[in-house]
Amino acid sequence: MQAGMEKFIGYIKIVLSFYTKITTAVFFCAMIYIMIFWSIDHEFAITWVGHILFVPAVCAVGIFIHPLDGETVYSKRVFFFRQLLYYLYVNVVVMTCGFFFEWYYVENWKMLLGMEAVILAVFILVTLAAYLIDYKEAQKMNKKLQERNGLEI
Repeated sequence: MQAGMEKFIGYIKIVLSFYTKITTAVFFCAMIYIMIFWSIDHEFAITWVGHILFVPAVCAVGIFIHPLDGETVYSKRVFFFRQLLYYLYVNVVVMTCGFFFEWYYVENWKMLLGMEAVILAVFILVTLAAYLIDYKEAQKMNKKLQERNGLEI
């Protein structure tokens, strides 16, 4: 029972970690999108902030496309396929929510292209941030293992 709860808490930590990365990137990219397509002096309802907080939460849940146990190993091909599935999931979520929240007009191809550019930019930023953080953590763990085993660094 204890191990199951620890695993669940670990999953929650991972989702929250991705949520914060996604939300941070979305806020910066949304500022640029808004300045380009809606103008700097356009007034927005506070609901836009709620929308911008809601959509990353739904996107973060999709990270379960990847195994989160830290033990499952799979090929690069499978990894890239899962990344593609996750990107498509994020695309569907953002474009659907954006349509209902009226972030863009379907008949305006520049806005659609802008939304796709924002989705891609956020996806790349979040993926890169997650990779760099994981890489740094792996380096620390390897260093500690080498020190513990008495190997020279």
